[in-house]
Amino acid sequence: MKKKITYFETTKDNHTLETFVIVEQKLRETGIRKIILASTTGRTALKAMEYYSGKGITLMAADGGLVKSGESVIAVAGTGANSDTALVMQASNTRNLNKLRVNEILCKPYNAL
Repeated sequence: MKKKITYFETTKDNHTLETFVIVEQKLRETGIRKIILASTTGRTALKAMEYYSGKGITLMAADGGLVKSGESVIAVAGTGANSDTALVMQASNTRNLNKLRVNEILCKPYNAL
């Protein structure tokens, strides 16, 4: 099986919008309906709500009981205020961390030495 991964050359540029586009494409391809989004200040969550507004995407978290353990989700996180990493994962709560699985890397910084 071959899959495409987008590597961002730097973490200095803001790749949030590009990450959202990549995630949206994967949502369409897979039928996954849930995104788990890391947002320290809430700015990224607001950007996501604006970007996905009217597109039917639900932002949820496993520990709140809103995502079932083993359910396919897309996790979005990043560097500083920049969302530059997206993974297709099987969700798990903190009590069953050993069941957490990364199925596919959609995008991430290259992190050259």
